[in-house]
Amino acid sequence: DMEADALEEVEVAPTEHVPAEAAPRFRASGLPSLVSTTFFADRAGEGVLALRARGIGTDWAAAGRESAVVSVYLDGAHNHDLILLRGETMAEYRTLLGPIDRGEHRIEVRFRPDLSPAGALGAEVAAAAPEIKGSADPEYGAIAGAPIVYARPDAAFSDSPLFLTYERLATGYKYTMYVSNEDGGTPAADLMAVWGRACDIDWVYRQGGNGKGYIQAFLHRQVAYRGAFEGQHPILRVSTKNNMVSDQGASRFKLRLPVVAAPAGSREQALDQHPWVYRLTAAELAREGKIRAAGEREGLWSRLRGQQIGDMRRYVTIEFDHPGGDRIGFRARLAGSPAWFVSTGGRFYRAIKRSGAVRTSIELPPGASVAQLVALEPVTAGGKPYGKPVRILRAFGFDADYRQIPLPASLAPGAP
Repeated sequence: DMEADALEEVEVAPTEHVPAEAAPRFRASGLPSLVSTTFFADRAGEGVLALRARGIGTDWAAAGRESAVVSVYLDGAHNHDLILLRGETMAEYRTLLGPIDRGEHRIEVRFRPDLSPAGALGAEVAAAAPEIKGSADPEYGAIAGAPIVYARPDAAFSDSPLFLTYERLATGYKYTMYVSNEDGGTPAADLMAVWGRACDIDWVYRQGGNGKGYIQAFLHRQVAYRGAFEGQHPILRVSTKNNMVSDQGASRFKLRLPVVAAPAGSREQALDQHPWVYRLTAAELAREGKIRAAGEREGLWSRLRGQQIGDMRRYVTIEFDHPGGDRIGFRARLAGSPAWFVSTGGRFYRAIKRSGAVRTSIELPPGASVAQLVALEPVTAGGKPYGKPVRILRAFGFDADYRQIPLPASLAPGAP
């Protein structure tokens, strides 16, 4: 992953360092309590917390009221923070609690106006259900070793960490972090062409065996972990604008992100399991001026840097099995038109060389939909027909609500 990132996720914008800051002193007194629940842990283990919650008056697309932040307290002590970024509709959130001793415990969730955007009016928590994962549970090892993440100071409205996936290696677990977007590093247009998505995905921590660990630091460098632990949890801090991490320092947001098993195919398949991320990322891009309006002409500087993309609902996403070696992209043609639309946009470096299950996406013109597609085929980095069979594993577009819609039956994935 690190090699692929370094080769293909070209950092054309500065990957600015983000300084650490003192973690706030968390005092529950005086903060409005949203829910308080007592539970009995019949065994020692790792805590998992499921919440149904919403941010009152919030909208991730609206500047100044993007989210609401709540803090979770365990037995009266601050445990972690949670950024409610899915708007005013009740949504499911999962977080971790860390090590839990056997016995009775109390969980409180409190709204944090001091950490929330100024326009957030509050938060509502309809339910808080704790669960204990013991050492015999299949997920225990992955949960017990999951990193704690101190997010950037602007995470309540930009580049918010969402969840972690884990995969089992011979030396232990490797954790990959999914973030709503990235403000530095790879521009949005390049992300869509080279990775088939506009959110950020990078591995952040892997266990190296014999108690060792490694992080992905500034400039995608793999460095030995020398930081502290809470229980078995390493403590990371997002330290750059493209969401690399450090093992030193803290910030105002202490997150215990949920962990799920890594997908068998591309890393992007985890987004299909969390489809709300597509809408969230699109909202963030629109708020930050990174999405062109239909018919809008892109400025020269923005075009050169790839800072803007079209409406994400006008893209067709293709996951394919790349044998590696050659740099290739894909092109698409609509019914009644001789024009081809190419994933690379005529830029050689956007053609994909990495092997395995990989994704790209193609922007279609305003008013077009994937239902009009009549041809989809691989091309060389120069835009010519590739001439070799490439197996499409999955392909889809989006409807008006960012729900995935399949391609026409004539273009069904599976055969070269």
